[in-house]
Amino acid sequence: MNDFFEKVLKQFDEQIIDAVFLFIQHDRNLMREYLDTLANAGNRFPANPNLAKTICEHYGLKTTDERCNEPKSLLIQSYEKLKK
Repeated sequence: MNDFFEKVLKQFDEQIIDAVFLFIQHDRNLMREYLDTLANAGNRFPANPNLAKTICEHYGLKTTDERCNEPKSLLIQSYEKLKK
């Protein structure tokens, strides 16, 4: 059973950036704030990598140097998979 739990958490860690952007995308208030943040920044490129970095720091994750080029979220074009 523990092997299964570890497998689930490993896959979630790898996809957590996409999951956070999906969470923003599906929450009306967060999406509005996200769009306001992008408008104030001038474009999405500074905001998205900064959020990804914050996710890494918040959860104590590291990058794997492996990219996912087919995210589920429409807010990002790709993301780097993470690990413990």
